[in-house]
Parts: sequence; C-alpha cells; structure tokens
Amino acid sequence: MPAVDFRVLGRVGVTVDGEPRRLRPMETTVLAVLLADANRVVSLDSLLDRVWRGEPPRTASTAIRVHVDRLRSALGTGQSARLATAGGGYRLQVAPNELDASRFEAALGRGREIDRRDPPAGAAALRDGLLEWRGVPFEGIEGIEPITMMRSYLERRRAELLTELAELELAAGNHSGAVADLRRWTMEFPESEALASSLVIALYRSGDPIGALDECRSFITRFADEYGLDASRAFRRLETDVLNQNPVLDAPLPLASPAALAQSARDGADQAARLVADGDLLTGAEGYARAVELARRAELPPSSWLPWELEAVNALSLGGRIEQAMERAGEVAVAARRAGEPVLFAQAALAVASPWVPLGADARRAQLLIGEALDWLPLEHGAWRVRLIEGYLRAGKAGDLSMLARLGDVEPELRRQASAADPAVALDALRALHSLTWPGGQSPRRRLELAQEIALKAARVDSAEAELDALRLIVAGHIELADRLAAAASAADYARRAESAGSGLHQWFAARWLELLATLGGQSSLAARHAGRAAALADGVDAETVLVADHERMLSDALRDGALVELAGDMAALDDDMTAVDPLYQIAGAAIGAAAGVPVPHDQLAQLWQSVRGTFRAGAGAALLVAACGDHAPAQPLAGELADQLAVLSGCWLPVGGSAGVGPADAHLARLLALQGDAEASARHRDLATSLAHRFAPAWVRFTQKE
Repeated sequence: MPAVDFRVLGRVGVTVDGEPRRLRPMETTVLAVLLADANRVVSLDSLLDRVWRGEPPRTASTAIRVHVDRLRSALGTGQSARLATAGGGYRLQVAPNELDASRFEAALGRGREIDRRDPPAGAAALRDGLLEWRGVPFEGIEGIEPITMMRSYLERRRAELLTELAELELAAGNHSGAVADLRRWTMEFPESEALASSLVIALYRSGDPIGALDECRSFITRFADEYGLDASRAFRRLETDVLNQNPVLDAPLPLASPAALAQSARDGADQAARLVADGDLLTGAEGYARAVELARRAELPPSSWLPWELEAVNALSLGGRIEQAMERAGEVAVAARRAGEPVLFAQAALAVASPWVPLGADARRAQLLIGEALDWLPLEHGAWRVRLIEGYLRAGKAGDLSMLARLGDVEPELRRQASAADPAVALDALRALHSLTWPGGQSPRRRLELAQEIALKAARVDSAEAELDALRLIVAGHIELADRLAAAASAADYARRAESAGSGLHQWFAARWLELLATLGGQSSLAARHAGRAAALADGVDAETVLVADHERMLSDALRDGALVELAGDMAALDDDMTAVDPLYQIAGAAIGAAAGVPVPHDQLAQLWQSVRGTFRAGAGAALLVAACGDHAPAQPLAGELADQLAVLSGCWLPVGGSAGVGPADAHLARLLALQGDAEASARHRDLATSLAHRFAPAWVRFTQKE
C-alpha cells in the first residue's frame, strides 16, 4: 500500500509515497471539506452546500461525482476504498498518522505527558508538533463554516503549544535561545499575555532588563490601543517586578538529579506516611502544601495528593487570596492531566473558574480548561459534567459567544439533569440554565422562574449561600420586569434570610436593594433607614465591591438627570482594574465621552459591544452604547444588533447592579430609532417607556420623554 500523507496545516494537499499530487481548485476544496470531517460520512447535500458556499448550481451533483473520481485517481491505485460512497454521501478514511493535524495533536499530548522534571525532552516533543505547521490551517479555503471552526480550533491549539513550549524552554534555562522564537510567536499571537510574559522573562534572564521593560510597556500599550482593554494585574505586576529587579524573576535553581530525588523520597517517606494518617495536621493552605511536598518526596501517586492540592485552593479562596487560588488551581489541572485523572482535572478546572473570575483573558483560560475537561470526562459522570457547564458559563458570564459555541447544544443535557434525583446536581443544572438565558435571548420572566426554582432546590440541599444568591436573582428578575411591589417583597425576604444565615455581604446587598426600591417608590424616610443600615454593614464588605456599587448608582442617577458629563472625574476614581473585570465601565466611559463632546469612533463602539453581547450586561450595555453614539446613528451591523437586543427587552427595565439601572429598554430603543429616522416607531416606544416609568419609577418619566 502506498504511503499517503494529508495536509491541512497550511495549503490543503496530499502526497502519495512522498510525491505531491496536483489537484484542481475544486478538488482541493472537496478534499478540504472531507478532511474537516475525516472518517465521518458527509452527506451529499452537505457536501454540495459547503463546496459551493450555499449556492450549488443545477449541475452540482454531477460535478461533485467528477471531482470525487479525480480525487480517487490522485490517491493512486489501491486507494479507491479510502474515499468511499456511504450513507448517501462520502467518507474519507484517514489514519491518525496520515494527517498533519493529528500528528500535531499527538505531539502536543506527548509533550504534556513527559515529566516536567525533564524540560528539554518535553520541549523536543512539542517542537515535533510545531514542525507540522506550514501556514494558516486550510489556507485559501474561505466561507465554509466547518472549516472556519476547525481553523479556529487548530490555531487555539497552536497557541496552547507555543505557550507550553515557551514555559519549558525557560524551565530548561534556554533563555537567550528562546528570545528570537518568542518574538516571532508574540507577533503571531499579539493578544497572548502568556507569550508576552515569557518573552519579558526570557529577555530579563538574558541580561536585558531594559529590553524586558520595553516589551512590557509595548504590550500594555498595544493591548489598550488594539483591544480597548487593560492588561491583567498579573502582567502589570510583572512590569513592576522587572522595574524593581525583583529576585522572583531570577532563573530557578537547576532541578535535582534523579538520584538526589530518590534519596529525598526515602528520607521523607516515613514523615509523609505519618502526615497522611493524621488528618488533623491538614489545616489551611500552608498545611496542605506541606503534605503535598512530603507526598511528592515519598513518590506517592498523584491521585493521593491532588485532592489535598484542591483543598489548598479552597483554603486560599476562603482566605480571600483569589488570584493565588486560581493560579494554584491551574497547576493542579496540569498535574491531573498528566496523571490521567479526569475527575480531578474537572475539579481543578472548576476551581480556576472562580466566581470572582474577571471577564477577560483569565475567563478565557478557565473556559479552555473546562472545555477540555468536558471532552475528557466520560458521560457517566453526569453530576460533574453539569458543574463544568455551569462553571464554563460563570467564567465568561455566559458572554463570549465564540467560546460558548465550543460547548455545542448543552441545554438538553441540562434540562434532563435539572430534574435529577440528586438536588445538588439539579441545582447546578438550573444555575447553568439561568446563565444561558442571556446568550439565548430569553425573557426576564424565564430568568425569574429559574431563579425561583434555584431557591427551592437550594433550600432542599440546605445550601444557605446558594439560596441567598438565588434570592438576589429573584429581586433582579422582578426589577427587570418593572414590578416594584414584588421586588420589594422579595428584597425583604432576602434581607431576612441573609440575617438568619449571618451573611454580612448578603445583608449589605439586601439593604442596598431595599433602599433603592424605597427611593423609587418615593418613600424617603424608609429609604434613609435602609441607606443607614447599608452604610453600617459596608465595613464588612470588600471595599472594591462597595466602590463599584456606588459608581453604578452614580451612573444611573447621572443618566436619568442628563448629567453624564459631570461623571468624568468620578468614574476616573474607580480602580482601573474594573475595566478588565467588567467591560460595562468602558462602555460607560464612551457614553460619558460622548456627553462631553469627545465621541468614540463607531468601530470601537462595535468592539465594546462584542465584550458584553450575550451577557447579563447586554441590555445595559446596549443602552449606554446608544448614548455613546451621540447624534449619529451607529453603522450596521451594530445598529441592528443594538435594536434587536433592546427590542427583546421591550417593556422591561434595565438594571445595573444595585442601582436603578439605565431605565426602560424602550426609552433607549426610541432614541436609536429616532437616530435612524424612524419617527413613528420611536414615538411608540417612547410612550411605552413613559408608561413603564410612571408605574415603576416616576422620577424617570422626564428621561423617557426626552429620549
């Protein structure tokens, strides 16, 4: 049998016995479509649709048979069965070692399996995978959705490989030698903080601290200019470490020899065994860290000490050290993957998706880990799969639609699990379904119903924290539906439950809600009492959380009163980190800029919209983006997407945190329609907005009439 080699990592092609076969453009396209679904039947209808990009000619069925026959001829004698007619379509049989993309994946897997105590060997395995690449995947094949998705996936995998290869090169001490490669890789993936960090460290350890500092500042500036985002706190801390020549950046000491490690293992075996037997010693993150170190010295299997690592992560989270916890969880995930422990890997991936994880690079990293865990975790682990999906949505606040597509259609699985006998599993499934309501464009009524179900399930599980979170969602749901009486009753119930549970954070949230609702109803003395209680409880709440709530309230009041321009100084006082945690602050800044006569270009507004599209901030984001457009209608497709988002929420209020939000969706839709010249529809929605404001928040009536 001749040796066949298919190529997709660059221009699509095939070689037989080392000889490239010449293919016409149409044969190349057919081959690309079949390789994108290698070893699976591609129906004739799908093949025609993809090859002719949705517009096949009348003679397409005849033409495709001709192209398939030519492909079979190109594959050579004895290969006709490889491209078989099956199930009303065609299937191309490809062995794993016959496709460059499969060999690349195998090399990535080998590199990850090699013990990290041997960085040169791991780096060599990863470089084998890198050699398979000759250009952009499926180069020149455009407009075919499955190929576009496969290209995106392969490019993400290449970015993963480069990130891990850079880490191994630095661990092997190849600092100077890695600089040239890292410069090339950072140009290929300019948004990758991980690669930029490795380049900075490589330059620093090569004796070029000035170059390292320049690279730091160049990345921070480029990231802000091109993406409108701030670099993460970790990267900015790296800049400070370089500036101060922090010893933490120095090259690590050489790894101990295997003989020394063996001796260390023998020396620590008895002590590790005693520690394992005495669970009382395993207290706090530091205690678990000591236990793990001893277990490793004793060469105990990873399955015995990885759970301790996860306990250390939990201890760090409970102690408020969120960034450390997420970093540690990522390390545990890597160790679990190498140890072949899918459930432990799933637990670690979930720990990376902390409830406090920001919308940004960290969230995307968490989503990638969880997506990998879902691929690896068998279907029989239904409870863990549901928790992974819920964590995936939580990590991105259900907002990154390109990442969400990675999951596929998970709703059926979640709906089945929502009625599971285990109430804890059902609770996780319901929370995930709630998170899906935003990208799914579902109504606030559906969110309210799910929140009420979550509260019931949480009570059955006896999870006070989950129940309080659900009660917050119920209050928010009533506010979205502009039902002040129901919202006030729910907020009062929330306050009682929070006090009963002894949760200072939730008591503070409840007091803020109650003060807001009393204010909306014109009950000034009651509002003052709740405001005093919130102020008394604020000392027990994270200062940044309080600051964010205050700024949300200021934004809400300023928008209502037409005083956005007066907020410029106040909003600048908010910690810059918040623009990475919540992109709504960048959108608010654009609206303030427009009010001050400094408009933001519409292409930048479109980028800002992508940062909140499909998230729980989408409604408020769309409203503020309309304000940021000033007196000029946004260009398509942004105008259409904003109109669709606001139309879905017609008749609803747009809350922002614990503030009165940004008013009725119809008011902002009316303004957008007026900018587009549709006076009749604009007037109709303005009347709807005014009617809603009369009933829910009379102080907003003037705003709705103006809009």
